[in-house]
Amino acid sequence: MTKPNTPTVDSIRLDVEFDDVIEFDDFGNYQRPWYAYDCRLTLPGTPNSHVVEVKFHQGVGYSVDDMPDKQAVLWSLCADIESLQGITDDSIENFKRWAYEIGYDPDSMKAYEIFKGCVKERNELIALLGEDSLADLINEMNELEG
Repeated sequence: MTKPNTPTVDSIRLDVEFDDVIEFDDFGNYQRPWYAYDCRLTLPGTPNSHVVEVKFHQGVGYSVDDMPDKQAVLWSLCADIESLQGITDDSIENFKRWAYEIGYDPDSMKAYEIFKGCVKERNELIALLGEDSLADLINEMNELEG
């Protein structure tokens, strides 16, 4: 149950702009296209003017005009954040533990960049919502998904 004055999925504003069609991987090899969007999350009606900006990607099951909805973006962010349970910063020691638990190669620089991105997203959402409200949001998203 959500506490009074706690941000919920409905109180978060999502603005989405199409960014690009991605047809090649990091090595220049053709792949099925997927779509990149720039997403901005804000909390209107509060004194908090913090903005969370993230990239969101959708695959070939969508058309370029199918903008991601708020639930999809928040669910993706919450899934990233849940992978960080017990991790407080982006240190190498925490990265190696995270990589092992998630199944990434702890010697991969690409995996380390993904890890740092997850930590950054979590910190940005804490700045927007507060730590307790972020935990409530994760629970709310899990209930909606389940």
